[in-house]
Amino acid sequence: MRTSAMIKQVNKQGKKPAILPTAKVLALRQRDPWQEATARAREVAGYRENIVRFVNECMSSGLTQRLAVQLLLSRYVVGKHQTYLMESIKGATKTGREAPSESTICAWVKAYNTANDIADLLPDHKGRVVENTAWWGPALEYYNATGSKVDMSAVWRRLVEVDGFAVTYDQVRHYLTSVPAMYGRHSR
Repeated sequence: MRTSAMIKQVNKQGKKPAILPTAKVLALRQRDPWQEATARAREVAGYRENIVRFVNECMSSGLTQRLAVQLLLSRYVVGKHQTYLMESIKGATKTGREAPSESTICAWVKAYNTANDIADLLPDHKGRVVENTAWWGPALEYYNATGSKVDMSAVWRRLVEVDGFAVTYDQVRHYLTSVPAMYGRHSR
């Protein structure tokens, strides 16, 4: 792990640095939606996965996705599915509706097949944001570098011009304002 010059200087003076190393900051920011989900949300994701697997099996036997979804829903209406699939459709349906719509099921299939991860089937899951996080630690170090107020644009300029990160000012501003107070400017 790379240690910045500022942390080395603080460590030489015998003081404990007020900022966390980059690896710890990144670990705080990486979240697992499956672990954070409620038991009910995981149950709904399991129901959706059963539906997606049925559609994928139909597609592998030669049906188009649209026909596979229509077959699923038509069999559900007449009650001609296996018990687990009937329960899965009922459990994955929003309150007040008879069954999920074709477009909703197609969206589940797309999300699951893209990442092959059940977490993408969680209710209200917006997908994982993948971005280059290498600049997070240095940005936090520069922002907390001195006791005086540092301008976010100065942090952004240093990241871009000195360190060579391809990051926008808005990304830096959003990150620095979203860091919890215990790791930001007002940390001990």
